[in-house]
Amino acid sequence: MTDLTGSLDRLYSLPDCAAGGPLHIVTDDYNVEDHHLDFCADQLAGGSWPDEVVELAAAILAELRRLTPPQRLAALGGGEEVIQTRVSY
Repeated sequence: MTDLTGSLDRLYSLPDCAAGGPLHIVTDDYNVEDHHLDFCADQLAGGSWPDEVVELAAAILAELRRLTPPQRLAALGGGEEVIQTRVSY
């Protein structure tokens, strides 16, 4: 298991990733359903991101996939209000 918080902090510190880079829709917009993670994985495969970003983002996605959607929101810092409005599970 990776340190998800540390990995996210590292991602945000990389060039062009201040808003979550290729994971923006997940990390900033709290879109945490599987199809959102799939979309981000497809973006990584597109080849436009540096290798360091791709490797780190792929590791973050892998860790998020181990969690349920409500757990993903909590891990990303979404408070109870976000969890209540974003997840219908």
